[in-house]
Amino acid sequence: PGSTQTPFGAKASMVPTTTATASPSGRRTPVNGRGGPAAQKLIAAKGRHCYLRACGEFGRLPLPIPLVFGNTANLRYVGGDATDGDILPLVDVISAKVPVEEVSFEGNSLLTDTSIVPLLGALKEYPHTATIRRVSLSGCTRLGPSGIDACIELFRQSGSLKYVNLSHLNIGSGVYQSLLLELMQQPYLYNLDLSNTRLGQAKGLPTCFDHLLGEDSVLSRLDISWNGFNGEGFQALGKALAANATLRTLLLSNS
Repeated sequence: PGSTQTPFGAKASMVPTTTATASPSGRRTPVNGRGGPAAQKLIAAKGRHCYLRACGEFGRLPLPIPLVFGNTANLRYVGGDATDGDILPLVDVISAKVPVEEVSFEGNSLLTDTSIVPLLGALKEYPHTATIRRVSLSGCTRLGPSGIDACIELFRQSGSLKYVNLSHLNIGSGVYQSLLLELMQQPYLYNLDLSNTRLGQAKGLPTCFDHLLGEDSVLSRLDISWNGFNGEGFQALGKALAANATLRTLLLSNS
């Protein structure tokens, strides 16, 4: 009974029915979510059709998204001028199960929870939770509490993340522990950017640093610049660093 796990990075001949499973250590073990080349082409064509149809329904011109038109797995638009109406048609593409490896909307400061919440909600479903490697919402400064909660839920369901950039987001002081707990369950997360996110105001800051840099952390690069830590914050950071064996780069500019 149950589905067969596929080793991370291996190609599977059948699409499994699970997303990420817990390893004996408690960390999530991803399974491959991509089929063969023929199946991928069919899914890509379906996603492109869904996107163009949704753009027509929303009365929007299509964006040059690599996932839709570039035959890649990158859901990426780094232009700074996208609006909620531009992004909402992409939800139909994601719902068509087109495999996604990168989600990046860096610098699009006009985006709000109106588009990001349904987008991330669609991404937390299989097969995306087995294929997403990179997530960046850096500079999406209008993202609110619902958007941050959607990020947490996506991280909770995923098991393949390697890079996460949430810099310049307004993250509430009361949700940081939940956010970091989910991120630190990622078995391959080596690069995390939390610069200018009000981490210095987080409730339970020592616990936050324990999540980030404790003995179970696999991070090799962490950016927590521009977060205004006080003396107690730096003491907690030093204590967590003493127990860490993986971090190679720590950025603390103007903190």
